[in-house]
Order: sequence, then C-alpha cells, then structure tokens
Amino acid sequence: WFCTCAAPAVGTNQTGVAVCVLDECLNPSVQLVCGGQICNDPNVTVPSVDDWTCTCRAPATGIGHGTAAVCELDECTAGCPTCAAGTCEDAQQGCVDDDVSEAATGTWRCECPFPTAGQARQQPAVCTLDECDADRPCPTCANGTCVAEGQTCKDTDVSHDMVGTWWCHCPPPFTGVVQG
Repeated sequence: WFCTCAAPAVGTNQTGVAVCVLDECLNPSVQLVCGGQICNDPNVTVPSVDDWTCTCRAPATGIGHGTAAVCELDECTAGCPTCAAGTCEDAQQGCVDDDVSEAATGTWRCECPFPTAGQARQQPAVCTLDECDADRPCPTCANGTCVAEGQTCKDTDVSHDMVGTWWCHCPPPFTGVVQG
C-alpha cells in the first residue's frame, strides 16, 4: 500500500505515512507574482503556507513577503556598472543617490564635506571654500567680521585648500582693505 500527499503537496511512501512537501515557489501563480525575482519558501512542510518571499536580484535589494519585492538600487553602496564604487569616498566626499529605484541609474553624485561646497554627478566634485560665506563658518573664515563693521567680504581664492585669502572692503565713498 502507498500513502500519497494531497495536491498541491507532493510526496509518497510505501507502507507508511508520506512526508508531504509544499514548495509554494513551484506554484505558477506565485512564480508570476515574483516575475524575474528570486522566490524562496523557507518552510516547505505541510501545513506551512503563505510564508514565501520574492527577493530582488543583486545588486538591487528588497524583499516582498507574499508579494513582489520593491527593488532598490543605491548606487552609492551597491556594486554595479553604473555605481559609484568608492569614487566619492576616495576623494573624501560623500555620496548621495537621488533616486534609489531599481530602474533609475546614474543618479548618484559626490558632495563636498562641510564647510566646503560643491557637488558633481557621477564624478568627484570640485570643492570650494568661500571664507566669506556666513552659512559655512570655519576656523579660518571671516564669520561675519566684515559685515559687523559695515564692510563687504571678498575671498580672492575659493580653492578648498587656500585659506586666509579673504579681505574686508570699505563701502564707497570710503577706501581701504584689510586681509583676514
């Protein structure tokens, strides 16, 4: 005599109780839901049902429990042909991906660290340091010194590695400059 599992489970045993297996990922409707994603049924024993997941294919990430996954691709951290692959970090800059949806590629940019300013899409940024910019205080910056005296501030070299290049200018009709 044989014991046979009831469909959709599979398994038979001669002269004993059958061990029934139900891999929900073999179900065509579940395969349709996952599409090209990876289906995983972590517990294929009966009566475990509705525990299957769809997982995005690398380098995208995301898991859907009983549904298709929403796949994300952060090009700052993933490894892919369009990814940053350390480009920003190697330049001591931050990396930002403006759109992490899997379909959007080439959306990452490098950003200069504070107090410098600058950003560039898909390459290291040219960082500048305007020591007169009141919104970016720094140890070598004017930090409002000129403005407090009714004067204007001008940084003659905003290269990020050139510091102490700012000057206070007297307003007309007065004349005079003082280097910071």
